Amino acid sequence: MSKVLAKMKYDLERISQKITERIEEILCDFSIDYYNNGDYISLSCPIHGGDNPNGCSILLKDVGNWTCFTHSCHEEYDSSIIGFIEALLSVQYDRKVNRAEAIEWCARFTGEIESVEEKKVDTNFIHLLKYIQKEKEYTNNFVPRDIVRSTTKIPADYFIPKYSRAILIEYDVGFCDNPNKSMYNRAVVPLYDETGQFMLGCNGRSIFEKCKECNRYHDLEVRCPIGKIERINTVKWKFSSKFDADLYLYNLWKAKDYIIKDRMAILVEGPGDIWRLEEAGIHHGLALLGSKFTDYQCESLEETGILHLVIATDNDEAGLKIRKGIEGRCKRMFNIYHVHLEENDIGDTKIEDVCRLFNPVIKYITQRI
Repeated sequence: MSKVLAKMKYDLERISQKITERIEEILCDFSIDYYNNGDYISLSCPIHGGDNPNGCSILLKDVGNWTCFTHSCHEEYDSSIIGFIEALLSVQYDRKVNRAEAIEWCARFTGEIESVEEKKVDTNFIHLLKYIQKEKEYTNNFVPRDIVRSTTKIPADYFIPKYSRAILIEYDVGFCDNPNKSMYNRAVVPLYDETGQFMLGCNGRSIFEKCKECNRYHDLEVRCPIGKIERINTVKWKFSSKFDADLYLYNLWKAKDYIIKDRMAILVEGPGDIWRLEEAGIHHGLALLGSKFTDYQCESLEETGILHLVIATDNDEAGLKIRKGIEGRCKRMFNIYHVHLEENDIGDTKIEDVCRLFNPVIKYITQRI
């Protein structure tokens, strides 16, 4: 540590916690798209310029840390949140920013620049209390399915012709044209509870493609977004407020009867993968909606009583990382099978190829029951 930093006597733990708490603001300031998954953020790694939206993650607990799954950029700078800022500034300034500069930037950003001794607050204890008190169930802010269907234009044209109109209608995937709603100008994927009768939240894809000027997703005939709110509203994908993807498996309401009957589930990454499986007549699919497999999702799988788990994550480095994580958690609980995709993901795979890849595995499993 430099003499200047030694004199400033920064509380690095407190600065790291404050940076973690405000990391979404920082990402917006740097025009970086991201998904807030509850306990962590998923994003394309801005350090090496990746294009995989699940290729990098930032934990939102305590002092935070980050991981680049595709190029291991965190190993060059270290995995602390300050290491992430150091890497981010190095890219921004097109030069190697040292740790002292990164710490000073963080100190200024968080208001910790003053050289004073303060009594340290036991924030770890506060975070622990919040974690203990966090409910495993969703709140009662449910939206009945008939209201969902009446407030969006179904099906969403954005996903046609990649997916059939019939499958989009079946899953109530619609377009939000209400400028007063947070999902305005997005193709909206409702996320239903286990009964399929109430929407717990939703995930919306901007109908616009990426602007080359600002890297946000907005109408190219209007100016680029400015300010935090406009930048948040122009990310590629966005979850509804307070929805926690860590506590959710997409399609459980529709697949559970098939899963219970055959004691088998197929685990994939996103809703589009589920839609393509369904178009191929395969009804055992569940999707993670994120870049990791959590304890709660594992418990949800176990509660269905399955014996067999088919893993079919995306055909990229991030998908491989997720697949290894799932297998590590589940290999002693279920019989594990892998379907290796020929395209990037199931959604990009033709229906006939989905049948060719999955049906032999399903047939083998069902014959064992």
